[in-house]
Amino acid sequence: MALLKADYPYPVLLPDNDDYVSGCRFSFEIGDAACVEGEYIVLPVSYELVGSMLNGFCSDGAAVVALSVESSSVSYNRLFVFSGDCAESVIKIPRLDVKDKIDVQCLVIAASELKIDGGMSDLNSDYFQNTWFSLEKGDVLAKTLVHTIYLDDTELEKPLASIFSINERVGLDCDLVPMYDQQKINIDVSPDLYRLYYDYAYKNGGVLERFATGAIVFPVLVDAINLIRSRSDDENDARWCRSIIAKCEKLSIDVRSDDVNAATLADKLLGGISLGCMKAFDESANDGVNSGEFVEERSTD
Repeated sequence: MALLKADYPYPVLLPDNDDYVSGCRFSFEIGDAACVEGEYIVLPVSYELVGSMLNGFCSDGAAVVALSVESSSVSYNRLFVFSGDCAESVIKIPRLDVKDKIDVQCLVIAASELKIDGGMSDLNSDYFQNTWFSLEKGDVLAKTLVHTIYLDDTELEKPLASIFSINERVGLDCDLVPMYDQQKINIDVSPDLYRLYYDYAYKNGGVLERFATGAIVFPVLVDAINLIRSRSDDENDARWCRSIIAKCEKLSIDVRSDDVNAATLADKLLGGISLGCMKAFDESANDGVNSGEFVEERSTD
């Protein structure tokens, strides 16, 4: 299976061609439980293959169904073969072997040499009748659409704040300007705000990083939620949109519904950051009092 041929001088079941008759189809989906566990990206995957000829090849062992996983930036390319007639599998991908994104696609691959009669009922007789095809081991018989998973996306492993990029910008006429036209939400902030953010986020071991980030991200996330609600599904295709929608689905919340106030939803998505922030400041103040850093002022009257 190491070699997959790229040219198809024979019938192939694809989403966008008519080599096969109407009704034959091949698709797959990644389950909601996709996540990162330790050193592995875990993908629960299932497929649906409709067509007597291809299913017959798979049942006889003449073909197999496999999941192709590719990360082009690090030349990672591997096939995960489904077991027997089982249409479900859990794929584990070493996290350090891939980078930036992975492209996932399901394939039906010849496991041995095959002869295909172009007059078989699944095939388009207008094209292939009275024609025979000889296939070699490794030839692709069917392909699904490609599903791309971005590895720095919150759909897999990082907190929601990772869809925001906070950047220092000189010359702003206000302290904070968000922009929603890229895959991530870019937030330009004034030098004064960025200096304070940097001090709290990256000094003292980053103890207050979550809350320093949240102070900037929270109002922008409220705005982003309202923006998603005001737009059509086709307009919500940026990675930051998908990430917010996916996080809401895990909370069993429809982000487009007005049943939950946008500010309340933003607080939930950031892990209850309002209460968490106040608790962190309270603990910091108490530590300062105990160390003698803060001295209570008393009246001399």
